[in-house]
Amino acid sequence: MPAAFDPIDHSDDIIIEDNGRLFRSTSSSNQYALGSVGFRYGKAAWEFKLESDSSNDECSALGAATKPIL
Repeated sequence: MPAAFDPIDHSDDIIIEDNGRLFRSTSSSNQYALGSVGFRYGKAAWEFKLESDSSNDECSALGAATKPIL
């Protein structure tokens, strides 16, 4: 199953596009977008491409998280 960003489970200021393969933030505050494919154990790998980032702003961070995001 191809992974994508979940169209429902994300921050309010996130826009999911390109069938879940792209997300944009409309805010410079902390935002998140969760993947649509989960796992319980084993190894997993993802590839990300950061297309743009603002200089002199908060940094971008990509990684894994567990639900719920608080």
